[in-house]
Amino acid sequence: MLPSVVICDDDQLMLQLLVNFCQQAALVQVIGTANTGREAIRLVRDKSPDILLLDIRLPDLNGIEVARLLYQSNSFLKIVFITGYNDYYAEAFQTYAYDYINKLNLAERLPRTLKRIQQELSLFSESQHSGKKVCISLDRREYYIDPQQVVYIRSINRKVKLVTEVGTLEVYGSLYKWKKVLASNFFSCHRSYLVNLDKIRVFEHQNGSSLVMVNGDKVPISRRKKSELKKRLSDYILN
Repeated sequence: MLPSVVICDDDQLMLQLLVNFCQQAALVQVIGTANTGREAIRLVRDKSPDILLLDIRLPDLNGIEVARLLYQSNSFLKIVFITGYNDYYAEAFQTYAYDYINKLNLAERLPRTLKRIQQELSLFSESQHSGKKVCISLDRREYYIDPQQVVYIRSINRKVKLVTEVGTLEVYGSLYKWKKVLASNFFSCHRSYLVNLDKIRVFEHQNGSSLVMVNGDKVPISRRKKSELKKRLSDYILN
């Protein structure tokens, strides 16, 4: 199934142009359009799209405000700002925007951005099956990752760093979606880390708790996760 998109722009001609771009690219499915910020918020909350193409200058709320409000309830929505102004670039990325495209570069940038999102979401389109490898497209190459070779995954800004027994990759995505696709032997020991319980070598309790993984890397453990991790490790070893 194609990723779903809602488009918001108060200029009806631009709105139709964006719809046409999406349809021609054939990478996403448009499930709603809006002319105001409040209408965009309602559509996103009602329809739960994967992507929001969002203008910044709107007649009621501006796009930055819309993005902030939506991020509070849906931090996994990919917001792409489409605007004729460069003044809001810094503010836009403070709202965890996925991309910021000037309307002058629309024909070149939008298809590339939609393609990138489509590739990322395809990693998580199916539930993880035992023994099934995950395919990652990166720099015109395809990498086939065995989830059981993953030592840990770290979230860095809008990317995740996959540290495996055979190498390291950085791709766009979130820990939340990786957790959905990986087996139950992965544990979120920190808001920025997901570890493979099979790859833990040492559980350190001094100078702040941390894990030493089989490759020698140290991974922090948050205070609120420490007791839960101990229980998970105990249950996991006994089973």
